[in-house]
Amino acid sequence: MATELLYRFCVREKSVEASKPAAHAVFITRYFLSEPVARERFDVIERLDHTAIHPVALLTKLAWPVG
Repeated sequence: MATELLYRFCVREKSVEASKPAAHAVFITRYFLSEPVARERFDVIERLDHTAIHPVALLTKLAWPVG
């Protein structure tokens, strides 16, 4: 696996009806996501900080709680 660029995003939950604007609150994603994954899951408002990280290293980091 190659290193990929992952981001945190300012997002809101996707609206069920595409014609209506989302009435959900805006929040920042807890985890780093790739841009395609974020756009699939949320209405992306803004892309925030990023990290270039190997996906396995990211999973390892998420598996161990920071003290």
